[in-house]
Amino acid sequence: MKIAITGTSTGLGRYLSNNLQNSYGVSLRDPIEDIVPKIIPADIFINQAYSKNTKQSELFYNIFNQWIDKNKTIINIGTSAIFENPNFDPIYVSNKKHLNSLARSLTMKNEYKRVRVINLNPSTLENNQIFNDSYNKLKFTNLINIINFIINLPQEVEISDLTIRSTQKRNKPSM
Repeated sequence: MKIAITGTSTGLGRYLSNNLQNSYGVSLRDPIEDIVPKIIPADIFINQAYSKNTKQSELFYNIFNQWIDKNKTIINIGTSAIFENPNFDPIYVSNKKHLNSLARSLTMKNEYKRVRVINLNPSTLENNQIFNDSYNKLKFTNLINIINFIINLPQEVEISDLTIRSTQKRNKPSM
């Protein structure tokens, strides 16, 4: 089973590529027409990298249409901020919300599809420097456990949306 992952140069993408067997990175810096052929041979596509345009959604759309009749899996990494956090960069949240909505629309209207599509929406991650320690930050290890759970589901089971938060106790804010 081969896993293609976008955004493997830093952060979560790097962690995933270093910890998921048979995975390889694909850069969003390349044009879409160069990226798609690198992903097609994979069995799982983790659409993780963010770009300040709609490239993440465009890439998802292309791969979805290529894989629609295949027993493959697409995991779109979004953010729980699309539901709850006004403090995130509005462009980031808007692009992740677009990706989430596009995935829902395509999977709902294509009842005969075989590809599984999962929108995985983690809360603030442990490497996030924008928010201070008062936020419950989700550990990469927890996220990779969830991804492994998704990967190992029977092919006929699809979790369309999954929001994940840390339950670690927050540090009390200093007064």
